[in-house]
Amino acid sequence: MSILSFIKKDKEELALLIDIGSGLVSSSLVLFSKNQLPKILFITKSVFPISEDGPNNLLKSMETGLNIVLKNTLKEGIQNSKNKKIHKVLATFSSPWFYTLSKSLKVEEKEPFYVTSKSLKNLADTEAAQFKSDTLKTLPENAKDSLIILESSVVNTRMNGYPVNNVLGKKTKSLEADIWLSLIPESVEKKVLGLIQKHTHISKEHVLAHSFPLVLFSVIRDSFLVQESFVTMDITSETTHISFVCGDIIKDVATMPIGRSYIVRQIAKRAEVGMEIAESYLRLYTDYKLDTVTTELIDLVVGDIEKEWAIYLEDALLTFSPKGAVPKTIFITGEKDINKIFLNFLAMEKKDKTQNWRNGLKLVEVDTQALEHLYIDAYPKEKDIFVGIETVFYDKKIKLKEL
Repeated sequence: MSILSFIKKDKEELALLIDIGSGLVSSSLVLFSKNQLPKILFITKSVFPISEDGPNNLLKSMETGLNIVLKNTLKEGIQNSKNKKIHKVLATFSSPWFYTLSKSLKVEEKEPFYVTSKSLKNLADTEAAQFKSDTLKTLPENAKDSLIILESSVVNTRMNGYPVNNVLGKKTKSLEADIWLSLIPESVEKKVLGLIQKHTHISKEHVLAHSFPLVLFSVIRDSFLVQESFVTMDITSETTHISFVCGDIIKDVATMPIGRSYIVRQIAKRAEVGMEIAESYLRLYTDYKLDTVTTELIDLVVGDIEKEWAIYLEDALLTFSPKGAVPKTIFITGEKDINKIFLNFLAMEKKDKTQNWRNGLKLVEVDTQALEHLYIDAYPKEKDIFVGIETVFYDKKIKLKEL
């Protein structure tokens, strides 16, 4: 997916933001302007169940959810936007819809050579082709699908061992570069693009798409002015997605099958109540407003989940760095109630291989207050940090493209 020039000089343009996650799809309308902060005008969401029956059923569930939010956006959202025309679509994919690779490459020649945009593209294309091939080999037979490139970026270039921001046109014997790649199944792209075009009649060249790990990393690095390496912990409906950032690139990612909806289901099961009541229990529990008996029951549920989650966390940290050299600054994104639980998880003293790493952690919650100076939230019914993060990311990308 690609994008054309977005904003004409001194003109506002309305964009449709779509967030496709695990168990949740959201759609929002955002007004972008070259000389003003972006303005969120409308948000709608649809929760869909995560099935263990295979990727085809998961795709079907996501399709149903996406269809619902697009209908709501085109019906109610456009009215909130004073019937403005949608010009572009900005889509963001969260886990489990993509595959990612971060890799450092080095090219050395006996004679000096010029670095060109074509040579960098060839470098990325070669690595992308190999990544596609390797990824397809890991997929089960019932999940075989063609893969397409979602993102392909060459960053952190070095010449003769020294960092160089702009290597194009320069001569060197040694070029090092970090590459970030992400792939999505062709069936997912076709389904999402097909629904977008069905509801909006916007052509493919006016659709821009990214993976959420890249979006989140970019916003945190720029908005919080982080100089050191850090970790992002994105708590979604069904998963916890962790990115390990070193320097100016995501070095590794890990996904754990525990998220907000997973915890709500466990509460519903143990308390023998429906999902809506379990949702209210969770909110009241994190606000310390539940009765003693129910609080003790949820304490047991959360305690069991923490033990399971800690095993996944230990595996993720050791996979990234067997020697435990993991950044201690962690940026956490998620809904307020679930963030409290995961912040408590991280603050616990453990006797496992994460024990030393846990000492002296710097935990930063990325919420709407942290980013409110970067956009205008004009939709009074709901505040959503994920929509806010994506708005900040695309606003910068759009304005950089224009300047």
